Amino acid sequence: MKAPFPYFGGKSTVASKVWHALGDCKHYIEPFFGSGAVLLSRPNWSTGTRFAETVNDKDGFIANVWRSLQFDPGEVSKWCDWPVNHADLSARKKELIKNENRLLENLTNNPEWFDAKLAGYWIWAASCWIGDGLTSIGQIPHVGHKGKGVHGIGPRPHVCDTGKGVHGIGQIPHVGHKGKGVHGIGKNNLLYWFKLLSARLRYVRVVCGDWNLVCGGNWQDSLGI
Repeated sequence: MKAPFPYFGGKSTVASKVWHALGDCKHYIEPFFGSGAVLLSRPNWSTGTRFAETVNDKDGFIANVWRSLQFDPGEVSKWCDWPVNHADLSARKKELIKNENRLLENLTNNPEWFDAKLAGYWIWAASCWIGDGLTSIGQIPHVGHKGKGVHGIGPRPHVCDTGKGVHGIGQIPHVGHKGKGVHGIGKNNLLYWFKLLSARLRYVRVVCGDWNLVCGGNWQDSLGI
């Protein structure tokens, strides 16, 4: 499986090598989760498999995305199924920045708290945004020839005329005149994709904080596990 958003610095290109080195380990810990490229590439995974998986990322926006997909994939899909519009991108960016501190505080204080709307905003915005700085004040996106995201095909799709992305799985429909999204039918449906991700994350523990929370020492004690 793949994440519904691009992530600069992701490990998708080396995921197979990581699993070849690790084998089918009993407890997999990923301290810098990001797009979850390695976890989602785990071979021989099935819903009936019982092993421990713990992931962590200090970015509250990313932690909120994955937690929201676990609890309410339908609501997330509703808010990220949106056409590319620069005015909307600016507005949603401001909304994300405004709620950043509240988001992180609530995530770390309540293991069942999530904000599906902000998760949808972030997935959509991250897929429209080019480069870093999405949640930095005053940063302007580059919308040139090397865009990638939920509206693009392949590793570095164009964001203009033939974009594909959050609107399906695999060979995804065009987002223009025949685009499908949360209202689509069958396996090209955005909601279908998110439900699959929710099932995959069902037994994954999502930690939001510094990487040393899950690496070394008695990190389970610090989380109350």
